[in-house]
Amino acid sequence: MLAAWLVSAIIFALLHLPTYNWNIVQCVVVIGSARFVLTLAYVWTKNIWVSTGAHIINDWTLIGSTVLLTPLAAVA
Repeated sequence: MLAAWLVSAIIFALLHLPTYNWNIVQCVVVIGSARFVLTLAYVWTKNIWVSTGAHIINDWTLIGSTVLLTPLAAVA
């Protein structure tokens, strides 16, 4: 089960390569580890909505903080 978990996280990460300008390290380390954690939420609860909800909250938190902080970076 651990091998399947790891392989699925790597495959999921590699599917994000075009989005992250083919940066393999960023995809495998950042996206792969996030997928590993989100899969843990599913394995623990046996509910895909928990993993989906965590993914949505994570995405919107990152997008929201980027939108809010980008104007501040332009001023500095």
